[in-house]
Amino acid sequence: MENTYQAKLTEISLVRSWATVLLISFFFFFEFGLGNAFNTLTPAILSEYQSLTPVSISFISSLYFYTNILGLIPAAYILDRFSPRYAIAIALTVCALSILMFSMTQNVYLLAISRLLMGLGASFSLVGCVRIATNWFPAQKLGLVIGIIIAIGMLGGYAAQAPVGHLLDAVGLKSTLLVIGLFGLVLAVSILTIVRDAPKSLREDRKTQLQSLKEEAVFSSLKNILKKPQNWFCGLYVGLINIGTWMLGGMWSNEYLVKTQGVSILDARSITGFLFLGMIFAYPFWGWLTGKLQRRKTPLILGAVSSVIIIAILMFSNVNILGLCVLFFLLGFVTSAQTVAYPLVGEINDMKNNAVATSIVSINSLLWGGVIAMPLFGIITTSFNHALGHEPMAAAGLNFGMGILLIGFIISIIFALFIKETYCKRQI
Repeated sequence: MENTYQAKLTEISLVRSWATVLLISFFFFFEFGLGNAFNTLTPAILSEYQSLTPVSISFISSLYFYTNILGLIPAAYILDRFSPRYAIAIALTVCALSILMFSMTQNVYLLAISRLLMGLGASFSLVGCVRIATNWFPAQKLGLVIGIIIAIGMLGGYAAQAPVGHLLDAVGLKSTLLVIGLFGLVLAVSILTIVRDAPKSLREDRKTQLQSLKEEAVFSSLKNILKKPQNWFCGLYVGLINIGTWMLGGMWSNEYLVKTQGVSILDARSITGFLFLGMIFAYPFWGWLTGKLQRRKTPLILGAVSSVIIIAILMFSNVNILGLCVLFFLLGFVTSAQTVAYPLVGEINDMKNNAVATSIVSINSLLWGGVIAMPLFGIITTSFNHALGHEPMAAAGLNFGMGILLIGFIISIIFALFIKETYCKRQI
């Protein structure tokens, strides 16, 4: 059945496929921007809510990742077995409404609940985009397609830095959140109206595929995916190399740059934006390169080794603002090699279980960067500075905390070496 579906995909025009994927990618754009927005919004939130501390705000920010991770496998189950279009529209609506709630409340507990709901909606974002892409594109094009999806998501990360910062300076915290929430609602309506789950000529094939999947026991499918070591090697690689995205871009880079490099907050926002600009250019590049080489493993190793070199330069060298922009751009570029892991996982698992298999990678991506590294950096930084008698966010502790990135990148190389090559061919 899967081979027949794939064969038919190679025969259809991809114009509608590209239009569908480009629109659905803005769901990931929206969610990824939310995941990283606290890097820009934190000073305004701390000013608005005097009872919050840097550690408590980092905890509230990390709540997004708890529900995101917990929701990934249920979201994947829904996306594999039901209409991904409806699931994505509902998830996006929940997320947008939670932002509006965040903008209207003064209650710290409601802020936490709002952040939890954002993460729950985000569970459907990348996995949902990949599920739609798998329905609309043949396997040999998925590397490039997924690269473009993630690149658009990184554009959301970039938008959450300087652009949101300018909006924040112009209209304030509440109005900024209101604009973001309304954008999400408009996007949800657009997806529900325009996107379809599969090409018209393949909808009957998709229904047959869904029926076959519904007859398969849920725990049997999940067990088959969880017991494959290669799924976990890919997931751990992505999780560790993605620490830089969440720990820096998602929360702490502005603080780090201002305190350790002596730049202004406006310059810090712009420098952080280069991390995401690097990713925007890199994800399609790595998707193209893996297809050109017909290799998955080589780009993963290249990305991990390069990440170690760049973060070491950033940590142990003194550079000017231009140099920081270049380093952040390069760091975003090389860590984006992680995109190759997504089509690789798709090639070693049944197509009908694609969303669940992808969720294993996404769980690790969020776990190591968002749930562990983001708050751990705050704890290590404040503890180190407290031991030295410094204020909580002093430069000494911030430099020490950056060691999390170096260690994570080094370990990612090890997992890359354990990954087996698929030569860009479906193994099942």
